[in-house]
Amino acid sequence: IDILADIDFSQSGLILPLGANSKGTCVAFSGVLHGKGHAIKGLVMDNRQSNEYDRAGLFCSLKGASVDNLIFDSSCSFNGQYAGALSPFVVGSASVINVTNKAAVSGYEGVGGFIGRIQDADKGSTFSFDGCTNLGTVKGDGYAGGFIGRISETTNVRIVISNSVNSGNIVAKLYGSGGFISYLYTNTNIAVTLSKC
Repeated sequence: IDILADIDFSQSGLILPLGANSKGTCVAFSGVLHGKGHAIKGLVMDNRQSNEYDRAGLFCSLKGASVDNLIFDSSCSFNGQYAGALSPFVVGSASVINVTNKAAVSGYEGVGGFIGRIQDADKGSTFSFDGCTNLGTVKGDGYAGGFIGRISETTNVRIVISNSVNSGNIVAKLYGSGGFISYLYTNTNIAVTLSKC
């Protein structure tokens, strides 16, 4: 998918991430999105108190996806139990290149500038960020991270963050905050590499 101009969601009424429905199911994005340097604007999503779908992000989940050269404008905001500007949840490999987040992201546990939570990911998955910047404020009751909120219950996965910057304020009211990743637990054979960050 090529984005050919800025996309303004301010009049769209979009309240659920792409791929989600109100009954709580999610079809993960598994394609390639080329932002071409354009911005997502006016996407305001507040699902934290929802009784049906309580996550927030552009896509409901990522699996085998690639996103590059995209900007989340400061006119966007994402609030959910799990929340990330790009996606609240990731279950398979994902590559994020030259993406900038300026949006505020907030939620409960598992809140990240880009990704809220990685859990039960496919074995052998790689999650990579290269040339990415988070400028948005990330707030959570717990597990708030500049790039990824929390990573749990995964086996044989790699996290690679390179040439990237977090300049956003990261606030965890109760526990667990980190500039890039907040919290890793109950994982088996997980490798995390940060370089030139």
